Amino acid sequence: MLPERFDLSRLPSLPPVLLRLLCAFNDEHVSPRQVAALIDADIGLSARVVAAANASCFGPPRQYRGVEQTVVHLGLRAIRAIAVTASVQSVFESRPDAPAAAFLRACWLRSLRAAFAARQLARLIGQPETEEAYVVALLQDLGRLLMTLQDPAYPQWQQDTQDLDGLLAAERAAFGIAHHELVARLLQEWRFPTLAAAAPLQRYRAPAELVGAQPLSGILRLANLLADGGPADEAAGAGQQLFGLARELLQQVQGQAIREAAALAQTLRPAGRGEEADAALSARIGAELGRLALFDQARLELAEAAELPALQAALVQAACRLFDVPAAALLLRCDEQTLASVAAWPPFRTEDCAGLPVPLASAAALSAAARRGEVIDSATTHALLDEQFASLLAQPQLLCVPLAATPPVPGLLALAVDAPAAARLQPRHAALQLFAEEAAAAIERLQRTQALAEQARREAAELPHARARVMVHEAANPLGIMRNYLAILGLRLGEEHAVQGDLRIIGEEIDRVAAILRQYADSSAPVADDGTPVEVDRLLREQAGLLRLALFEPHDCRLETDLSAGLNAAPGSGPALKQIVLNLLRNAVEALGSGGTVQLSSAGPVWADGGEFIEISVSDDGPGLPPEVQRRLFQPLTSHKGDGHAGLGLSIVANLVRELGGRIDCRSRPQRGCEFHVRVPRHAVADEV
Repeated sequence: MLPERFDLSRLPSLPPVLLRLLCAFNDEHVSPRQVAALIDADIGLSARVVAAANASCFGPPRQYRGVEQTVVHLGLRAIRAIAVTASVQSVFESRPDAPAAAFLRACWLRSLRAAFAARQLARLIGQPETEEAYVVALLQDLGRLLMTLQDPAYPQWQQDTQDLDGLLAAERAAFGIAHHELVARLLQEWRFPTLAAAAPLQRYRAPAELVGAQPLSGILRLANLLADGGPADEAAGAGQQLFGLARELLQQVQGQAIREAAALAQTLRPAGRGEEADAALSARIGAELGRLALFDQARLELAEAAELPALQAALVQAACRLFDVPAAALLLRCDEQTLASVAAWPPFRTEDCAGLPVPLASAAALSAAARRGEVIDSATTHALLDEQFASLLAQPQLLCVPLAATPPVPGLLALAVDAPAAARLQPRHAALQLFAEEAAAAIERLQRTQALAEQARREAAELPHARARVMVHEAANPLGIMRNYLAILGLRLGEEHAVQGDLRIIGEEIDRVAAILRQYADSSAPVADDGTPVEVDRLLREQAGLLRLALFEPHDCRLETDLSAGLNAAPGSGPALKQIVLNLLRNAVEALGSGGTVQLSSAGPVWADGGEFIEISVSDDGPGLPPEVQRRLFQPLTSHKGDGHAGLGLSIVANLVRELGGRIDCRSRPQRGCEFHVRVPRHAVADEV
């Protein structure tokens, strides 16, 4: 909580309704009715929400009968984005009294330098949230603004107090809190991430105390040293101590931050000075803060996407919302010469999207933006391809924003606009580019995460197979030695010796064990999906040959087969089918005990549920299944087969069949055996299509 002496009601930037609204969003049980009640309490916020509800990026216009229905339509995340924007945007909307204007202007320029430096430092050390560093550094002098509004004499007595410890003590005596502590409280109020909100508290710590701590604290400390322009040795020492950055590199960061801050300040400040100029500056600063706050909220939404299509769809919707355009599309490289649309809002029809690839060599704005890494308005190219693509988005022209400023550009955002919208967005090209780069980074992060997950999955799948091959290899060595010594023993005893028949049986059993091990090693290798359909009859014959030796003969059971040729399952389904057949045959043998017959058969094509299927059947002549077992047949449960069985075999079979898009049924009759019928989709080969 903020100290009571800070009367936040004096600040248009922090109306209590907004703070209560932001707090409400952190309650996972909050209802649209509760949110609507809070919005209804503030007429300005109500107008903002209703206006957003009618924006095309949230779907076709509708007639709303109240704020609650609007909240339901927009969704709580979109409402939160609007609330965060309103909260932060208005921080600098009110201009303080003239005597304090110069002081606050100096604070603002210093904050700009620190913000640009923090962004560069975050990029240099590989921090993913560069804009978070920018925002925290930008807001770090907000406490001085609030103290100036509370006491207009604050700038003067701060100037008179040269000692930092004395200044902080004087602030705590006058306001009950120091300016950097006040910023941390505000960031907590605005629900910034915990570590980001705590970073301003470390603003004045010695660099040595921040070594090994959360990186944002060190970034903020070093950015402040560079922004203050103090002793070069102090900044160089801190940069080396905190992040191992060389003096020359820090000088480049400092110079660039000073230039960028001066350029932005010049852009924001009109040529004339005075009250109107200061008011315009405050308004532009507020717009910049609002944009950054909404970027932060958009980033949180994008981080929730776990799959690439969902992320791409979220990106185009966020672009529409951020820049108030009715439609947008995301295009990515599909090869070295062509771009293709992967997501759009409102969504394209599939045939429209597939029918309009974008050659990179064309003169269209879509192609030029991707080649040159620049924001390009299609009104400057007048290319037919741009007009056709814009027509898919129901607007006359496009604003093409590359996902990177330097080639090779991975793709671009195409914003659908008319002439007034293009003119409105002209000053915001830098913001467009920043958002596009954030979009590219989000896509890259998700692709990298998915690639690492896939690599981990492959390695985990390969590990048991690699171990199996090693074990088989090691077992083959003593078997070979035993076979050789058996042959030597036979030669020494002579062909007419009475034990030659026994030696031959022993040799055959050794050969059978070796054959089982070889087949196991071959069948345990992971099968790569090369796009080739799985020949079901061949797979079943191989499994039957392996299991006759390894499973059926040791249990004195017979395996009969009746397999149909010419049946193909989907590419990549082989490992799952092998596991299904293995589990079903093993289950049948274990049910039979000693003796009995198991039948493995295949048939097809079988028509069911509007498609073609292959039916694989495993039946036995055993005792059948009790009714209580049949009721929970495909659920993981305690096995009734005795020691060594986990009761998971049929559950695994059911899951694998489901993943293949098939179904499994069981028929059991007491003392007349059990039948399992598995249906998996048939894959038509090219000459059948």
